[in-house]
Amino acid sequence: MVKTLDVKLYVNAILQIYFTYVCITSIFYWKKTDNDFNKGIRWLTTKQKILWFFLTIIGISLIYFICKETIPINKLSKNLFLDVVVTVLSVVGVNLLSLKYIESWVIFLITDIISVILYYSSGIYLVSFEYIIITGLAIYGLIYWINLKN
Repeated sequence: MVKTLDVKLYVNAILQIYFTYVCITSIFYWKKTDNDFNKGIRWLTTKQKILWFFLTIIGISLIYFICKETIPINKLSKNLFLDVVVTVLSVVGVNLLSLKYIESWVIFLITDIISVILYYSSGIYLVSFEYIIITGLAIYGLIYWINLKN
C-alpha cells in the first residue's frame, strides 16, 4: 500500500485548499446571477478560448519550472509533470464552472482522464478507479449543460 507522503504529489495537495475557496465564492456568484439555475450557462467566445488556452499553457510551464527549480530532486514526484497538468487544468475547470461556462466540463473530462493515469502510475489505484467514475460524471455534466443551453 502506498503512503500518502510517499507519492509526493505536493502541487495536487495545494489544489484542495483552492477548491474550498472557489466553492465558497461560487455559491455567492451563482446566487447573484439568478435563482434560475440554467440562467447564465454559456459558451466561451473564441477570444476567451484562446485566452484560457494560453493562460493554461503559461500556468503549466510556470508551475512546473518553479517546482523543478525549488523542490529537491529526491522530493520530486516521478509524475511531476502530470501532477502540475492536473492541478492547472483543475484550477481552470473550476474557474470556468464557477462562471457557468459549458467548456468547464470538457476541461474536467480531460483532467479526469489524466488523473486516472497519474494516480494509477503513482500506485494509488483506488483513487484512480474513483477518477474513472468521476470521468463518467463529467460526461454527464457536459451533456446535461448542453441540453440546458439548447
